[in-house]
Amino acid sequence: MTEAPELKSIPYGIADFKDFSESNLYYVDKTRFIRNIEKKGKFLFFIRPRRFGKSLFLSMLEYYYDIQRKDQFDSLFKGTDIHQNPTKEKNKYLVLSFNFSAVAPG
Repeated sequence: MTEAPELKSIPYGIADFKDFSESNLYYVDKTRFIRNIEKKGKFLFFIRPRRFGKSLFLSMLEYYYDIQRKDQFDSLFKGTDIHQNPTKEKNKYLVLSFNFSAVAPG
């Protein structure tokens, strides 16, 4: 009798792609959209309802494009679509990231 594979947990509130990829969490691979994003143009507007993965998606893009994270590409993107077929833009830019969730209103 074989044992059932360990079930992955469903992530909730995780917005850092590195934390996410190093954990055993359920993940829907959205890296295949990177090629489409590169073809569409310079100005994109991501609108989705709350808790729909926008922050995690942007964090994934940060790790993909940031030249300072080039050495982490294989460990973070292993098993994803973009790892098998990276674009020319992979780890090519200096990325400046802002987190406005830490700003107190008023």
